[in-house]
Amino acid sequence: NWGFEEFTDDQMKEMVKMFKYFIDPRLVLFAQKDGKDIACLIMVPNYNEILNKSKGSLTLGLLWKFFSRRKNIESFRGYGLGVLKPYHGQGIASLLTVGVHKAALKADYKKGEISWILATNGPMNEMSKALGGEASKVYRIFDKAAISL
Repeated sequence: NWGFEEFTDDQMKEMVKMFKYFIDPRLVLFAQKDGKDIACLIMVPNYNEILNKSKGSLTLGLLWKFFSRRKNIESFRGYGLGVLKPYHGQGIASLLTVGVHKAALKADYKKGEISWILATNGPMNEMSKALGGEASKVYRIFDKAAISL
C-alpha cells in the first residue's frame, strides 16, 4: 500500500501489549499453509460507540465506561488485512472476511466497517461491494511540483 512502512520490533512489542486491552480474539483470523502463516485479518470492536460521547476528553469516567461497557459494543471495524504476495489472487482475503463475518455474528456483533481502502486496491474494493459494502467517503491526495521563482 502507498506509504506503508514495516513495523520495528519495538513497535510490534508495544502493539502486542496494547492489543490485549482492545482486541477481541474472536475477530482475529489467520490463514496457514503447511503450518506457515500466510494471511491475517484483524478486526476490532468499534470503540467509537463509547469514545464519541467523551468529545475527545480522557477522563476517569471514560475509562470506567471503557472497561465496564466494552462488552456491549455492537459493531466492529477493520484494522488490518494482509496476504503474503505469493498467495494473492487465491481468494484467501475473501475466505478470512467470510470467516470473521461468521465469528462476529456468533459473538453478537450487529454490523462491521472497513475503511481506508486505497482506490487502486481493486480486489478489496470489489470484495467490499460483493459483501454489500458502500463507499461513504473518498479521500484524495494531490501532488504538485513547487513553482520556482
